[in-house]
Amino acid sequence: MIILSETTDNLQVVLGGAVAANQLQCYTAWRDRTSATFIAGRTVAATNNTTDVNIAAAPAASTQRLIDEISIFNADTAPSTVTVKIDANGTEIILYREQIAPGEFIKYQNGQWTSQGYYAPEKIIPIHSDASASFAMTNATLAERFALNSVRPIFLVDLAGYSQVRMIANIMTASASAGGPAIRLRYYTGYSGTFANYLQLGASQHVDISLVNTGIFDTGWINLAAGAKANGVAIALCELGGDGVIDPALGATYVIFR
Repeated sequence: MIILSETTDNLQVVLGGAVAANQLQCYTAWRDRTSATFIAGRTVAATNNTTDVNIAAAPAASTQRLIDEISIFNADTAPSTVTVKIDANGTEIILYREQIAPGEFIKYQNGQWTSQGYYAPEKIIPIHSDASASFAMTNATLAERFALNSVRPIFLVDLAGYSQVRMIANIMTASASAGGPAIRLRYYTGYSGTFANYLQLGASQHVDISLVNTGIFDTGWINLAAGAKANGVAIALCELGGDGVIDPALGATYVIFR
């Protein structure tokens, strides 16, 4: 049980950064106990980015505020790092910290914290892992298309509960094309062999790696498009920006979801 026993004890929530669109929704159920009364109450609040917000204010004098339940729901469109803490007259004690995805929540009840956050394990999908040969994109074209101009580099993956993607590629043969040669991931909800049906995988950017230089390159974590957060999603490796002559090639290349 969490107890606020001093008039300077505040139960607070704060985010690790600014939200993309919507503040998180907070609900706290508590009971005030004095020597003569036992009164139930609740606090409804919204987060305020990196500014502390009281989700249970300090009790009155000679009163203990007993915290029964806390629920914090991520109503935003991006993951958010949530910290719940007690501010004891300026001294901060962190009680819980979790990164939660859009549409997920953390909850405190019966003395325990639970979450629907990032409990799903990372999914690592190898696009190419053959150590004996490279994945050569022969005569890569300027116009974007499926890699190898084939549906072979398409795979299905369950992404319900996942919110971010990352691609890591070892570029073995670079392209000197002036068209901005790159590999790119796209998605379609279901399976289709028609390139035009495939959409941008990132929420606000493409998941791209340039083919201009050799070496290992990493996109870093990119938020998934809302439509990609489903089960049975087709992910396609695409190529673009070639000159129709050069054959860029990949070594070990992986896609990771979390």
